[in-house]
Amino acid sequence: MGVIRCYTSIACAFHRRRISLEDALHRIAIQYEDYAYIGDRRKLEQEVLRRAGFLRDRLRKEVRTSQLTSFPVEDNEEAWTKWWFGRDGWSKDSGVFPDFVLGWRSGSTFGDGGLLELKDSEEGSIASFNSTLPSASKSLESVEELVSQSVRRYDVPLSLGASYPLTRDCFYLVRTNRGKPKARLSIVHGTFFETVPEGDLLIALWKQVLDEAGIAQCIDSNDFEKILERLGSLRRDDVAVTRHIEGASVKPRLRIMSEIATEGNPHTYQEIPARSFNLIVKPPGLGDANDNWLSRAVEWFQHAARQDQVTLSIQDRHSDRVEADLAMAQTTVPVSLLCIRHKRNGLHLVVQTEVPT
Repeated sequence: MGVIRCYTSIACAFHRRRISLEDALHRIAIQYEDYAYIGDRRKLEQEVLRRAGFLRDRLRKEVRTSQLTSFPVEDNEEAWTKWWFGRDGWSKDSGVFPDFVLGWRSGSTFGDGGLLELKDSEEGSIASFNSTLPSASKSLESVEELVSQSVRRYDVPLSLGASYPLTRDCFYLVRTNRGKPKARLSIVHGTFFETVPEGDLLIALWKQVLDEAGIAQCIDSNDFEKILERLGSLRRDDVAVTRHIEGASVKPRLRIMSEIATEGNPHTYQEIPARSFNLIVKPPGLGDANDNWLSRAVEWFQHAARQDQVTLSIQDRHSDRVEADLAMAQTTVPVSLLCIRHKRNGLHLVVQTEVPT
């Protein structure tokens, strides 16, 4: 399913008081049931085992008998968890991007199969990105093999088809001011962070480094541009490889890390109040024209929610927001839908609910 169902599952858990805003982020995220990959397996060991049992039961119903030979012979959850993550020591945290991957079901829902990274901070700023550059989408081919392999196994039999997608939307479960009265929590679409395409961003980064080293003054301008193009084509993982230098007792390694500027932090915008849980997305195809933008965005969201088996019932309309109820599994959550203008990437839709104290 998609990110709307993920958001609604967590919002319902807040309103049923199964979780609180002070809980660990992985405990909050795990309120969603359909993850194809779980990174924090040490702390969530029992939960992972339980979900492996569901995976076993589903695959035995959905997969042809002739294909079952590739699955574990044993019936227990431990064996199926080893198969899912492709290793005996599955309960060790992998520490790689992303923290979670949503299961892919049809491709008809927004964010179906999306990558979800958790960022937690005691301050008002968003925690640094140490393992990846935040972006709107990424390919499964660009993540660690452990992640892509686990996702493919979870998504059987759909992952066996030619139409199985590799490119996935990226989302970030972001909390700021953890443990404080002004704490905020949001699932943020990567479009809020990636205002310059990753390739262009890396080229600009390398250009600044080479300019500071005076390289541009030493070589022909055409050669300089070719060097920038080659450097910009390097993936982050290519740069981060540990280097073996002859005669050296130290193995150096470059890392590309990133921080979010103030204008890229949605929690600095007045539309995101304290103790709110938000879904912040850029509806595809709407553009940034102000005329009836919110109405069109709400219409899009209502349709997208329906595809994700979530019901949005409009209760009241105002000039700057729409009040509605978001319902799933016999739980109803009051939400507000409003727009937020990113200072560098246009209008985004915010689905917002207050977290009970």
